[in-house]
Amino acid sequence: MTIEPWTWTRDERNTALFLRRGIADGYHDANMRGICKVIGTLQSPVSVRWAHEMDDNDGQFIWAAWAPEDYISAFRRMIDICRAEAPNISVLWSPLGREGMEKYYPGDDYVDRVGISIFGLEPYEIKTYGAPQNL
Repeated sequence: MTIEPWTWTRDERNTALFLRRGIADGYHDANMRGICKVIGTLQSPVSVRWAHEMDDNDGQFIWAAWAPEDYISAFRRMIDICRAEAPNISVLWSPLGREGMEKYYPGDDYVDRVGISIFGLEPYEIKTYGAPQNL
């Protein structure tokens, strides 16, 4: 289950700064707790992927490209809250795979699995690289 920490507004509250401060000072705790409480009621095993692709700086996600220590602190806060409400979750840390992604790793006590995003679009690869790319 991917949980994206958007504020879902079109005003100043939908900014990286507001989100980062809101997580740090507990403003979003009730919302985070509510989401995790629902996860805790599920009967199937659940992997939680929170604030993925944090190592990307293209502006797509307001939680991405934070200072690593800010991201790690926010990630740990969310996982602590979630594990209190849904103790059987598995936690997935999922960077985009950019150079330096390891700086955002929250630690073995907070991560059960690591997943890297992989995207491919053959027409783009042919246009850009002259041929489809292989892993």
